[in-house]
Amino acid sequence: MERSRSIDTARGLAVILMITYHILVWLVRTSDRALFFRTIQVMATYFAPAMFFILTGVTLSFSYLSRRAKGQPVKEITIHVLKRYGGLIAIGIVLNIIVWGPGSFWLWDVLEMIGLCNIIAYFLLLIPADWGLLAGGAAGLSLYVLLMNISIPHSVAVVIENPLMGTFPLGPFLFFTIVGVISGKRMLQIMQHETGSSVCKECFTGGAVLVLVSIAAHLLGLSIDRYPVTISYVAFASGITILVVGVLFWWQDIKKYPVPAGRFITIYGRNALNIYIAHYLIYRVYRFADIGRRFHLWPSVAITVIILLIIPAIIVYIKPEAPRPIEGKT
Repeated sequence: MERSRSIDTARGLAVILMITYHILVWLVRTSDRALFFRTIQVMATYFAPAMFFILTGVTLSFSYLSRRAKGQPVKEITIHVLKRYGGLIAIGIVLNIIVWGPGSFWLWDVLEMIGLCNIIAYFLLLIPADWGLLAGGAAGLSLYVLLMNISIPHSVAVVIENPLMGTFPLGPFLFFTIVGVISGKRMLQIMQHETGSSVCKECFTGGAVLVLVSIAAHLLGLSIDRYPVTISYVAFASGITILVVGVLFWWQDIKKYPVPAGRFITIYGRNALNIYIAHYLIYRVYRFADIGRRFHLWPSVAITVIILLIIPAIIVYIKPEAPRPIEGKT
């Protein structure tokens, strides 16, 4: 199976957006956080997390279905999934302790939640029909809404608050992952069996419906809020992400067109985990030096652009990519 260029591109865009926002947060003094900063903040906090989780679901589908097509037994795939995503949870816990201190081991930040959501989504993926995935997504959202609207004893809250109601609550982000799994199944089917297909119709239809539902819910009083997560936000971010991925999939994987700065973006996409870990480790040193949030906005933007250019240069120097084969040759 040819690697999906659109997934690398979409993930790269999410990483660039995340890195840009984090660096600006670390550099810009609070008094200088004007419209430009707020725009980056909304784009990063609303869309980058949703895109990350949806794309992990897409790649989970690709991995599982391609392994099954090669005859690999479910038991071996299950072991692989548990090692891969269980390891991601462990990496996330260790990174939290290093960056934020020992009291943050139960933070349930991005890496831990990606690992947990993908493990759950994998077992739902084993159910032959998509109803298992849909039921899992609905159950996750229902549990989240229930927990957000009931009183929980403190002794219980200290255990479940971060994984179930924190910055990356399980229910909504499991839904994102499942949306990605379902989208990935359809995209893989198109790439392998529908060479004459022009678009992923389900991506555009599903994305448009989710956006319209979110807007309707917003107008009825359920605002599109990221903190805390609302159901209308989940629908909105899912819809926008699916539409973006659908466009990139049509452009790059179906039509085989290049994208501007495509190599630059895909370097970020293919090295997302390493970049994520490295930028937080550097931030730990930065915090230790106590030099944060002292710069004006535009010098901070200039520094951010320079860092964004340096990162792929370092990656290419350390791990140069093999050249793609010329068409018709190997």
